[in-house]
Amino acid sequence: MTRDQESRPGRIERFRKALQHAFALPEVRPLTEQERRWLEMLAKEVVRRQMGQPALFLLEGSKPLSHLGSQVLVFFKPMISMLFDPENCDRVADLLSRRGSLDKLMDLIKKYRAEGTQDENQQ
Repeated sequence: MTRDQESRPGRIERFRKALQHAFALPEVRPLTEQERRWLEMLAKEVVRRQMGQPALFLLEGSKPLSHLGSQVLVFFKPMISMLFDPENCDRVADLLSRRGSLDKLMDLIKKYRAEGTQDENQQ
């Protein structure tokens, strides 16, 4: 056997080990209590204004682009901070960049819509 043939399995094994976690997604950081309260407040306000269905439609469609939206928010932060609190801009950008936060918001909107429907049926 030549030298190249002997070292080939070793190279393949090193390559395989190097790519083992190449496409692994980072762990999702759980929501803090403040972030959870903020999402609940937002969901309640959406349902109160009877915008639950359009919000769910919009959120479901924008889920794949949520990380991009957070980066756009960071880019335009100097202009947006003239209208809104800069800390809130950072909080929204952080929430948008995290996987699962839009799912949690949609679940809360569905929950509050169902509760509102039950309240209307009881009256």
